[in-house]
Amino acid sequence: MLVVTTQQIPGRAIDSVIGEVVGLTGLLGSGRTELALSLFGMNPPDRGKVVLQGRPISLKTNGDAIDLGIAYVSEDRLTLGLILDQSIAANITLTVLERLAGTFGLIRARARQGHVARWIADLAIRVSNPENPVKTLSGGNQQRVVLAKWMATNPRVLILDSPTVGVDISAKHGIYEIIQRLAREGVAILMISDEIPEVLYHTNRVLVMREGRLTIDVPAEKTSEDALRQAVNA
Repeated sequence: MLVVTTQQIPGRAIDSVIGEVVGLTGLLGSGRTELALSLFGMNPPDRGKVVLQGRPISLKTNGDAIDLGIAYVSEDRLTLGLILDQSIAANITLTVLERLAGTFGLIRARARQGHVARWIADLAIRVSNPENPVKTLSGGNQQRVVLAKWMATNPRVLILDSPTVGVDISAKHGIYEIIQRLAREGVAILMISDEIPEVLYHTNRVLVMREGRLTIDVPAEKTSEDALRQAVNA
């Protein structure tokens, strides 16, 4: 279980059980991304705590978060999620270079090739040559590369900030299927989105944030689009 209490949400907590998809929505500027950055060690809260599987944790850097099994897919994949001029393979392996290194710290070519092939197949990334620049892929396939990069770290907690922005309808459904599969495999997922239907129909529980505070915490099946819109714009 992941629990977080911060100054931005005084008196309340976000908790996510392993294997649950929690949706978080709210207007731009409501504090959603700030919360995500706090959970990823990049925006330390002034007060509060983060508890992972019953143990309080200290997140001073994003390296601390990664070491503890927390992964973060940014809402801006083009500047923060990918190195566009680098190859698809280079982006997929970016988070696990140490694992692929052999003698003298050199990357083992066969291990790298196998790792890249595994994730391309596992996430059905449509690619003609993994050594092509990642910028040659469609938006949906680029997002799958970002997911592969972080899934390779075997996260216990996956934070997805606007995971389907800039992708077409068919690609969105593919990403939702990946999210549900990860949840079934035991990953706790926090999905942040300003699209109310996205959080309503693709999560187990929906939270609404307004002006840095949580105002709604409700099972997805017990609310509606209209109720969530009213809460967001209240």
